[in-house]
Amino acid sequence: MTNNHWYLCNTTYYKELPQKFILKIENDTSNYLSVWMPAMENFMRFIKNNLPNCNVIINKARFGNRVLENNTVSYLQPLSLYNEIWDKIDNYVINKFHLKYIQLDHSKYFLTKNHTLGWNLFHLHYHDNYYHDFMEQLDILIGD
Repeated sequence: MTNNHWYLCNTTYYKELPQKFILKIENDTSNYLSVWMPAMENFMRFIKNNLPNCNVIINKARFGNRVLENNTVSYLQPLSLYNEIWDKIDNYVINKFHLKYIQLDHSKYFLTKNHTLGWNLFHLHYHDNYYHDFMEQLDILIGD
């Protein structure tokens, strides 16, 4: 189950589905989580049983809204509701499954209009320094 409309909805598989059911977390959080939580438990059980040497690490990324281009800061519409829901989901899996996580201070980072990978402006497309800091934290975690 996904709501990856920028990719999934363009596939032949999705277009040919006779019935489509869309459940959006922001519109119906409790029903969404009633599907998501058992799916996450199944996923974690699969990892434990089939990939015992695999560690799941949560990236506590968040949607940003501050854009820095040419030394000028502008702002996108904040996605506070999504960040609040994301925080609840992250904390649920971290606590329930005792997972390690990476949590950067997102107030230190800016979004970019011209990402080095060619991505367009979006609430999760940060300047490269964010990804360098993320990888540094990941290296520290997996070194434990």
